[in-house]
Amino acid sequence: MKAHFYAAAIAAVMQVSSLSSVLADIPKAPFGGIGTLHEVDGRRARELVEAGQRYFLANELDDALRCFQEASLLVPQMATPHLLLGDVYFYKRQMDKAVEEYTEAIRRDPTQYLAYVNRGS
Repeated sequence: MKAHFYAAAIAAVMQVSSLSSVLADIPKAPFGGIGTLHEVDGRRARELVEAGQRYFLANELDDALRCFQEASLLVPQMATPHLLLGDVYFYKRQMDKAVEEYTEAIRRDPTQYLAYVNRGS
């Protein structure tokens, strides 16, 4: 069971390659001529998710948690940070919070199959 979950967590970490397709669905808004708000927030969210993954793999869970939380605030429509937050909470043995985050990932993107697997439904 634990090995199965670990494999799913690693797969979730690798899922960030699909982040650009998630960001493509976010509406664009003007942002002072230097790009769109979408581009600025999306780029920062991507950086935060990637940093969070590095922290997660280094077992620096509190730092990973902060990165994923900030990414989820920057691009509220994005499900990936919630999926990864669920993984962090799982490893911190905070199962109620893990289930809440997996459920939130599903709410934001019902095609997030890893959230269903990790949530156990």
